Amino acid sequence: MRHEIPREATRSDWDREYSRFRAIPSTVRHAPSRAFTLYSNLIDLKPGRVVLDLGCGNGRNAIFAAEHGCEVYAIDFSPIATSECEERARGAGVSERVHVYNQSFFDDLPMGESSCDLILDFYISCHFMSPATRERYVLMMTRQLKPTGKVVSALLSNEDEYYRQLPPLSDGKVVDPANYIAKKLFDEAEVPHAYEGLEVQHLEVIEFEDVVLGKHYQRSVFASIFANRS
Repeated sequence: MRHEIPREATRSDWDREYSRFRAIPSTVRHAPSRAFTLYSNLIDLKPGRVVLDLGCGNGRNAIFAAEHGCEVYAIDFSPIATSECEERARGAGVSERVHVYNQSFFDDLPMGESSCDLILDFYISCHFMSPATRERYVLMMTRQLKPTGKVVSALLSNEDEYYRQLPPLSDGKVVDPANYIAKKLFDEAEVPHAYEGLEVQHLEVIEFEDVVLGKHYQRSVFASIFANRS
């Protein structure tokens, strides 16, 4: 194992993933995240709910929430991703409820603090390599969340067959040679502590077969719901 912290992916890295490499299955997948559909009955998706979709990508989760009547703020710093999100939202007939912003999570966000009923983090925080960046990210989430709000999370498991084959770096980190983007892999004991200041309410391991670059792999993901500490 090499003890080093890989660099965090830049806007250019993600632009190349969306326009050229397309190595991550969710880059091209239109169905919502399995974690989202798993918990859809528990998180009360309905008209009037405000949803913040962090790292919205092609809009697959934003569209799913908007189809349930939610008001969605979809944020991504890749202009290629946000352009696709806007186009797909128009095609799905929900563009009036999907507000797309091409910006960093760490810039001023378009909604007020304590305004979100639901925050979506599907594989986003897995890409923060430094503790300082992760702290800023979690602090931003807690500022935006209503006192009764929830975070729905999908984190990569260290049992995932595709990522498990890659050379390990320190603290469960790997770099995907297909797009040069680094990931943090979690073991189950780490998941409840993934969002400082929030407590885990539900935790499931989702396992499924998926195709990555033409090959079949057994994927493993931690799906969780977090809320403010009571």
